[in-house]
Amino acid sequence: GLVSYWPLDEVRGTKTPDVISGYDMELTNLSGDDLVEGKRGNGLAFDNGRQTLLSRVHEAGEDLPANQHASWTLSLWAQVEGVGQNDLRIFSEGNTENSNPLFNLGTQNGGATGQLDVFIRNGTGGWSTVGHIFSEQEPFDGQWHHIVWVENEGSRSIYVDGSLDSLEIGPKPDEGDFPLNNTSIGGILRASASHWVTGNLDDVAIWKRALSEDEIAEVRDNGILSPLGTGLVSYWPLDSVQGTKTPDLVSGYDMELTNLSADDLVDGKSGQALAFDNGRQTLLSRV
Repeated sequence: GLVSYWPLDEVRGTKTPDVISGYDMELTNLSGDDLVEGKRGNGLAFDNGRQTLLSRVHEAGEDLPANQHASWTLSLWAQVEGVGQNDLRIFSEGNTENSNPLFNLGTQNGGATGQLDVFIRNGTGGWSTVGHIFSEQEPFDGQWHHIVWVENEGSRSIYVDGSLDSLEIGPKPDEGDFPLNNTSIGGILRASASHWVTGNLDDVAIWKRALSEDEIAEVRDNGILSPLGTGLVSYWPLDSVQGTKTPDLVSGYDMELTNLSADDLVDGKSGQALAFDNGRQTLLSRV
């Protein structure tokens, strides 16, 4: 059920890649210069003053926005100082043609605490607005914290660092459309962008199912790829060259390069790939 995973480890042209479905995020006022040390590998540094944003407007048939699914999960790492950041967003789903429907997770709307603020508005179908309700826990204290949103057939929950928050969130209504058409990280995208947050974000992932508490703990402790498939031993994306190796993201069984270098990286089926050449006797290997 893993739909998208944005490691936020790299910038490729005007995008940062989704390594699962290819739903790459467009960069607004961001570049490779904004890559910083993240919770896992690199992360991206966002800046309200520069109006930075990651976003994607979806096409018909895509598995995003996530709110189209009866059950879904969002997982991310955030290093954000919430005090003084009034009503700014770490994750949002909106509509580029209609400013009314919104799904937002961000800083407390008064900027008084490090609590997580939940704001959900439809504007059609008679939905009641979930208007600026706050988590008991305070994940926006300037340190890295793991934040997970889970919807399970209408019920809604928040986990901070693996712990279920006590905030009671009204269930998602059974009827009526929620007309969202985009996903954004670091702010809101409507007809124009707004509500940009300042802070570092990392390892953003979305599933089209509800993760269990044990799975949330697994993601927090071991990263996104560990629950991708039970028994997964190794995964070499062949997206990068690090010194004399290309990395295994699961077990660290990195492959040694023979007669290969970063010059042999080419466009692949998903992200980049490596080009092999019999004449040059190219090889990847590990004893």
